[in-house]
Amino acid sequence: MSRFVLALAALSLGACASSGTSTTAAPAPMAAPSTARAAAPAKPAPVNPVGQFEFSTELNGSPMKGLMKIAGTAGNYSGSMTSDITPELPISTVTADGQTVKIGMDTPNGAATITLLFTGDTFTGNWELGGASGPLTGKRIK
Repeated sequence: MSRFVLALAALSLGACASSGTSTTAAPAPMAAPSTARAAAPAKPAPVNPVGQFEFSTELNGSPMKGLMKIAGTAGNYSGSMTSDITPELPISTVTADGQTVKIGMDTPNGAATITLLFTGDTFTGNWELGGASGPLTGKRIK
């Protein structure tokens, strides 16, 4: 009788396999991929060019330290620059775009342009005057 039970079990397993029925549950459907994008990092607020700024650079191979003061409102800025080797110079133009500030000045040697890129209260940049140029670094002090 045990042979009969084994044969019956084998027949019923074979019948299940051939009939396509299964006792195994179907896998759960996969979730659709997310179309949501990770939030982009927030852009820093545009730099406010009003304040007092210490800077250092080189002029004709000599180290130079100074102070820039900028006052006013957008479209109507003014200021001055003083250093340890130049007289006080008036700032004629100031524009701010994002984290970049451009400053224009008239000097005894012609028009000068200073471009600053801010990260928080510190900046790096360069100056140009009559074909000469150089790097400039500094920070906001007020």
